[in-house]
Amino acid sequence: MDNRVLITGGAGYIGSVLSRKLLEKGYRIKVIDNLRYGGEPLLGILSNKRFRFIRGDVTNIKDLKKAVKDVDIIIHLAALVGEPICSKYPEEAKKVNLDATKRIIDLSAKVKSKRFILASTCSNYGVNKKGELAAEETILNPISLYAETKVEAERYLVDAINSGFPGVIMRFATVFGISPRMRFDLTVNHFTKDAYLDKKVVVFGKDTWRPYIHVEDITEALIRISESKDSVVNGEIFNTGANYLNYQKKDIARLVKKNFPDIELKFIQKDSDDPRDYRVSFNKVYEKINFQANMSVENGIKEIKETLEKGIISNLESPSYYNA
Repeated sequence: MDNRVLITGGAGYIGSVLSRKLLEKGYRIKVIDNLRYGGEPLLGILSNKRFRFIRGDVTNIKDLKKAVKDVDIIIHLAALVGEPICSKYPEEAKKVNLDATKRIIDLSAKVKSKRFILASTCSNYGVNKKGELAAEETILNPISLYAETKVEAERYLVDAINSGFPGVIMRFATVFGISPRMRFDLTVNHFTKDAYLDKKVVVFGKDTWRPYIHVEDITEALIRISESKDSVVNGEIFNTGANYLNYQKKDIARLVKKNFPDIELKFIQKDSDDPRDYRVSFNKVYEKINFQANMSVENGIKEIKETLEKGIISNLESPSYYNA
């Protein structure tokens, strides 16, 4: 496998971590990003001779044509991520998450890229039966616009795969941890920030399940997929996370309280705005590429707590830390 990689959304929460890791491994990286949340995440790597940045938008065909030229692997992270921002901008969500994804798949096929990796989401499972773990073959049940766009994008890629396109689908667990493009609207990060700033964590839908994964681990999984043999990963779908990181939200909050003993926890049984409730099996990604998540949720909480206590991140309510 050659080492020229395009990362769409490379200045984002996952992309800014992935870019650095790939550069450290000697890859040549091209990033396309519209810098919706600012360009600071790219500071420190812009001058790297193996890094090229295109300020552009994946909805712009000219920008996309420039981006896909002369690369071997395409990692498609660019999206309006999460239901709040998709609900706020529904037309843009469809253009970015679905229409642009279809376009970049078509362009990737034309330039004969050697691997196309689509970042999707475990939110596609929506709600599953109590005690049941959703595997890759589980029927999808999207109950949000965000998940609907991702499911449709997956279907388009599957059609391309059936025609011989070297595509891979990765359904991410909910990510947490420190990134150059920090987010405080993700459950673990959000709870930890609230504990530090407000001395209180309010938990809606306390009994609902989600799978979690640290941003360092998700980028490691992306690299493993990028470096795996065609026969192992091409045409496959991978839930990406770890079985031991399936948690109810109330348990995440209790881990936060363990690290902030003086805070108040307030549990609210239901969350009428977010009915998702799913546990996921990650057996396949372990068995096929030997991927294991190393960072626990508590590791992530401690990491964020230390970062906040040292004052490394200021103005925690800045809009740049929130996707909506």
